[in-house]
Amino acid sequence: MNIPELGAVYGVSPIWFVDDSSAVWRREPVKSMWILARSAGGALRVKGRRLGGWQTAQFQTNADAPRTAVLEVSDPWHGGIFNPRREINREYAFVGSYVIYPMPGCWEFIASVQNHQVRIVRELH
Repeated sequence: MNIPELGAVYGVSPIWFVDDSSAVWRREPVKSMWILARSAGGALRVKGRRLGGWQTAQFQTNADAPRTAVLEVSDPWHGGIFNPRREINREYAFVGSYVIYPMPGCWEFIASVQNHQVRIVRELH
């Protein structure tokens, strides 16, 4: 995936992840975005855990939403974040969320849409 204005993007087709953590752990929720190839379809489901530990990441769909152990978005294809470059919106859907990391470390996300599953690993110092 190459959308220069997004910065570092993690994952493989059809699911990618980008956040504004700069790989630095902090206590507050981290604004994040899930990028989905429209060719996949289906609901988005994401779980996160700390590798080498028992801690789990939590998610919020917006700043006022309750925290959950699983991010579930039944229709990620409508009503997400709009990219000003229209041609990108035809190929990808952008789903905003917040991720709450209880501590620094190496974090694994398992994200799925339809019959596709992607493992994404992020290290936060």
